[in-house]
Amino acid sequence: MLHLSRFKRTVVGFVAAMAIFASGAVTFGAEADPTTAAFYKAYYLQQQGDIAGAAKLYAEVVDARRVEANIKDAAQKGLAECREELACADFASLMPEDALAYIELSRPGKQIRDLLDMLGLLSDGDNSWAKPGERYLSISPVLINELAGIRGVAVAITGVDPMAGKPAGVAVFHPGNVDAIRGAIETALPAATVSVAPIAGRQTFMVENEVYVCLTSRLIIVSPQRAQIESVIKRLDGKVKDSLATSESMADVLANRGKSLLFFCVNAKPVVPMIKMLGAASKEAAIGSAVLDLDSLNWISGKLGVEEDGPQLELAVNFDEGQQNLAYNLLRTPPISRDILASIPSGAAAFIASALGESSEKTIDVGDDRATRAVIGLDFGREIFANIVDFVVCVMPPKEGSKSRSPAPDVAVVIRVNDPTKSEKLWQQMLGLITMAAGAPTTDGIADSISDVAVRAYRFPENVNVFFATVDDKVLLTTSRHAAQQAIDTIRGGASVLDDNAFAPGIARMTPSTSKAILVHPKRCLAVGRRFMSDRERAEVQPVYEVIGDLVAAVMTDESDELFRLSVSASSLPNIGPMVAAELQREFKSERMHAELNRATRRNQWDQALAALDKLEEAGESSSRLDRKRIEILAMGKGDREKVVAATKAFADKHARHANVLNELAWNLLTDKKYEGKYNDEALKLAEKACEASNHRNWAILDTAALANFKTGKPKRALELQEKAIERGGSKNKEALERLEEYRSALVMRNAP
Repeated sequence: MLHLSRFKRTVVGFVAAMAIFASGAVTFGAEADPTTAAFYKAYYLQQQGDIAGAAKLYAEVVDARRVEANIKDAAQKGLAECREELACADFASLMPEDALAYIELSRPGKQIRDLLDMLGLLSDGDNSWAKPGERYLSISPVLINELAGIRGVAVAITGVDPMAGKPAGVAVFHPGNVDAIRGAIETALPAATVSVAPIAGRQTFMVENEVYVCLTSRLIIVSPQRAQIESVIKRLDGKVKDSLATSESMADVLANRGKSLLFFCVNAKPVVPMIKMLGAASKEAAIGSAVLDLDSLNWISGKLGVEEDGPQLELAVNFDEGQQNLAYNLLRTPPISRDILASIPSGAAAFIASALGESSEKTIDVGDDRATRAVIGLDFGREIFANIVDFVVCVMPPKEGSKSRSPAPDVAVVIRVNDPTKSEKLWQQMLGLITMAAGAPTTDGIADSISDVAVRAYRFPENVNVFFATVDDKVLLTTSRHAAQQAIDTIRGGASVLDDNAFAPGIARMTPSTSKAILVHPKRCLAVGRRFMSDRERAEVQPVYEVIGDLVAAVMTDESDELFRLSVSASSLPNIGPMVAAELQREFKSERMHAELNRATRRNQWDQALAALDKLEEAGESSSRLDRKRIEILAMGKGDREKVVAATKAFADKHARHANVLNELAWNLLTDKKYEGKYNDEALKLAEKACEASNHRNWAILDTAALANFKTGKPKRALELQEKAIERGGSKNKEALERLEEYRSALVMRNAP
């Protein structure tokens, strides 16, 4: 085998090119040997990735009558490598036809490179945006190019050894052109394993008498069964044609692999009988098998990869025609129509779409007696299971300059129905009854009009309104007038998400059988959420808001008679390089300020320590640890009791709901010798607040409160609290029990005559 370093390969390739040039264009006194020139050209093509062309030339050299022995040997080795490379272009073609499960990791380096490039983390040599003296993350493409050389790994499971309880199967690893990985394996195997009889002339090792490892020109093949490796090599050498790739039962699912990073599939037909056999004695398993109609399962698959517009995860289950899987069929819904998607206003922050029923071609007569008769209980069931065709729920960014005080964001629900007259009466009566129960004088709501559409507004507690309208065959419910206006304009032909470029990649993934979909635009969602955030929270999310751009996450299901597919994807990934750089710089500054704080504290430089704390707080850092540090510095270094008391009170107010945080500081003030008991009264206040925050249920906090009372001259109260602490779980703590006896003794001594 030819195992040359990248440098050597480059040199040989250059020499080969020169040799080809010399043989074809320059003659130095004698004509060059064409067979030798063909060999060097073949080697050059092999290094450039033209494996088929290299194999053809290598074969010509091997078959040539007059060729030097060393050239012929090298050509035979090169030909073997090329034939192996061509044979393992599809790992499934090497795997046993009867594989129960198959897992494949393909070209991880390329997928990682594509993802990093989308995120703006792959260096392109231009980092002019980075400020001098600051940190940033820019991954060198040289590192990724090395990973890109790895071809991948594939594993096939053919069964389970019933005696040993171990899986049977085979795995192949193709290190590609990463010589370091293969070199490490070839070095480690002879030292750590035992050499055994070769398999088909390939060097083979045994690992701990359990697993065989075989080295071919391009692959590392691993299996507990020697026969499995032998069958892989026969397929590699072209002696056996049948493989998983030629399996009729798995052809469809394997064709769906695409260029995914990770792919797996399970052949359910042979697996189901094993599952049923394991649960044969269980009544529950028999019922489950009947409900799920396991016999109808064909295969289960999944894949994860980076597509042109972002990462995508997909899980799928395939059934026989006429399947009777009750669980799946109960959850199945008809496909979403583009008509309902066209009702979602362009610029939406997020939306959920689903179908519930089939559209009716029957024209509804508005004079039908259903428009006047009373609503009955069965109408609710008919509405959901017969009248509603499909619906969307969408969230809209707030109107620019809006000062709405409503606690609800702008939400619109659009429901396409077969009978809008029936729906109008049903929904209005239901909304009216709810608002009347909440205190409204009537069930009629408030009549209004938006773009010449009759609207009724229903007022709910906490300043929440619901606007109701019907437009053509659609029922509309919104939480604001602004959302109602947008939805009405869209239904009447205005711009919808079908015209929204941000949602285009996600919508493009929908198929004629897509029945449920959720699409989210995070930046627009942040715009919705910022109205409900504090100033501090808005400042924290601002860096994210500025960089995420038109990122869209999508989750959807395809549901047909024979296939269920769940897909999760993301498109328009943001360039997060600047944000990561800013975070690295913030961490760098934080590290320096913390180091400055620690250094000043060790040297008793209290003014410098307080200044460092102030810098950390100005940088946005806030934690109970820093707050405790301030109290420690004020108490130890400055000796300013007034400021310690003020800082302790501020600490208690800031962490009033965090019982454990309050308790920790109280315990430190009581027990740490450096405080010399000067702040036991402040510790008592903290301990009492901690007890309140924990509803007097935490024994450790009660134990602290008891100690605080004892040290401030209240042994009776200390004993009461310590007894509660023991009851609440402190009975197993030796020190808590000792303190209980101490408080009892002190109380006896105090009450003694």
